[in-house]
Amino acid sequence: MEKCLAEAAMRNNLVTFLAKEGGTSYKEVIRRIMSKTLTNELAVSFSWKGWKAKEEFSKYILAGVIIEAVEKK
Repeated sequence: MEKCLAEAAMRNNLVTFLAKEGGTSYKEVIRRIMSKTLTNELAVSFSWKGWKAKEEFSKYILAGVIIEAVEKK
């Protein structure tokens, strides 16, 4: 997935798609976007900074895509 998101067109398309998620707060929008992009089984293996022996989510392109989508909202 990271290779696909490295392409600007694909990244922009995903940002636009995810930005359409509804919500009344940033927390709700982020929760909805995360549920569309990651399964629960995959999400539990990440933390933002990689604490508690988990993978660092913030280093992935997908993290930037999610931030852009929320900001675009």
